[in-house]
Amino acid sequence: MVSIEYSPNARARCQACRDKIAKGDIRVCAKSGAPVSRNGGYTNQYHHAECYTNRKDFTSLWGFYKLDKEDQKKFMTEEQKRKHFPPPPPGEDVKRNANAADCTDQNTVAKKQKKSGDVFSITGLKYAEASATTGDKVTLRREPENMYDANAVKVLNGYGQLIGRIDKSKAAILSPKMKKLEEECHKQQLKMVVEGTIASGGDGYQQLVEVVFKKIPMKTIASTAKPSAKSATARIIPNPYAKSATASKSNDC
Repeated sequence: MVSIEYSPNARARCQACRDKIAKGDIRVCAKSGAPVSRNGGYTNQYHHAECYTNRKDFTSLWGFYKLDKEDQKKFMTEEQKRKHFPPPPPGEDVKRNANAADCTDQNTVAKKQKKSGDVFSITGLKYAEASATTGDKVTLRREPENMYDANAVKVLNGYGQLIGRIDKSKAAILSPKMKKLEEECHKQQLKMVVEGTIASGGDGYQQLVEVVFKKIPMKTIASTAKPSAKSATARIIPNPYAKSATASKSNDC
């Protein structure tokens, strides 16, 4: 059997020119015609592909089509090149290049159109009143009355239930920014709303949220319908371990 391959090392010597075959060069491996040992072993004889003259058609060698296409063309006739690598139809190259450019433009536009929101980490999930899943809409509000951190920013769902708070290190930057934007919007008779979209399911301790800042006219906020108290109450999950607000009175016998 005769095969053609890339030389994995530089140990073999060409049987024709007697020079070493460098690693990565294309070589032809031919097994000896007769066994050289009693157990039927054969020896391999290596040649540079350019030095091998016993075969006119290299395309029939074992492993030929594992070579790179450009290296295959070196050992093909013009007829074989036309058969295995037919030229594209007229105008196909122009069409292909146009499609590639169109795809590049679409990817560029898609990246520009992608919402560029800031991503923050929500902490304190185990102390929350409700949970949120990926894709849920939330609202962020400053919490200056927080006795532990005046820069605290709480995250609420659509029913006003606490989901968690922005990580303390990020809240120290986010809260002053929110306050500054609120003051600017107030001068313009606008309302600054910080909305977010839950970006991950969380691990029980932290959860990611993508935040965007919106400026809404006061009239729009006044006309926006709020969720009914009934529906809001329906979403609140009571704590079975909480004590009742009014103690039950025992009946006198």
